[in-house]
Amino acid sequence: MSHLDTPIRTSKTSRAGTSAARAETRPEIDVMAKALAAAVRSVSRADQRLVLDRLREELKLDGDSAIKLPAVRPVADADGEGAPLSEHTYARRRALVDKGELLTSADLIERVDITRQALSNRLAAGSIFYVDGGRNERYYPAFFADAALDTKAVRKVTKALGDLPGASKWLFFTNPRESLGGLTPLEVLAGKRPAAKAGYASGELERVGLDTVLKAATAAADA
Repeated sequence: MSHLDTPIRTSKTSRAGTSAARAETRPEIDVMAKALAAAVRSVSRADQRLVLDRLREELKLDGDSAIKLPAVRPVADADGEGAPLSEHTYARRRALVDKGELLTSADLIERVDITRQALSNRLAAGSIFYVDGGRNERYYPAFFADAALDTKAVRKVTKALGDLPGASKWLFFTNPRESLGGLTPLEVLAGKRPAAKAGYASGELERVGLDTVLKAATAAADA
């Protein structure tokens, strides 16, 4: 057990003082909480998860300080997102297809040179994912077919992300992370290493690699 996990014993007096402090600040906290909740509710259910993931990154919260959506039972698409998504979301994803960052099923199968059954097997195994493109279309990240990457490592990281929605997995791969020295997981998997910077232990950034990405993926899946 680390020092962060050590239970702290408090006296009745200190607990009472803490409760009083909470009572004094509750109006401010309530106002802030309601404002944040209203902002998150203003987007689609699928995008709410992306907002909370990004908020956790901005606040530099670790897996033990996760922000979670309340448990619900939405009608879910196969990639784990609630349906339907907004047309704006679908339009953004189609734009990523036009840029070559997302691929249709047919394009991925052609570029990776696998059968449709092999693709289905990888989906079932959790080593590949897609995002909902609307109109019964699935869009797969182009990095699964990127010759500059160790695609086996990419699939290994994808599997470590567990049951996260496809959009959250996309966000994980493509956004910078503090634990990776400000690089994205894709940049690390492509062989890039973070530059030395303040705030990190000696040698910590030099050790950033696949194991670090896998650790971050596991933390994201457990959050």
